[in-house]
Amino acid sequence: MLQDATPPGNHVALLLDNKLFNIKADGDTGSVDIKLAEANVLSMNIKQKARAVFSLDHLNNILKSAEIPSVVSISLRQDAPLKVEYAIGDGRVLYYLAPRIESV
Repeated sequence: MLQDATPPGNHVALLLDNKLFNIKADGDTGSVDIKLAEANVLSMNIKQKARAVFSLDHLNNILKSAEIPSVVSISLRQDAPLKVEYAIGDGRVLYYLAPRIESV
């Protein structure tokens, strides 16, 4: 799904809000806005709204090793590192990806 965000930009915004997971990327060639409702996700536990921007290249590299049937668990907090966890064989991998600092 993140491959859909690759053409327009090199950063992706992840947003959690009211039982909705949103992936957004904007760039010179267009924009991508993918909205996943709670019904389309295996499990979602939203304690508060969160938004952070990450490097799409780094995020794709982290997810590249996930096998197709793997369940990928992500933990997102406002402007905090993204936690990504999934199984590889009998083991588990855990990554933290720092968010992009945005100036206002």
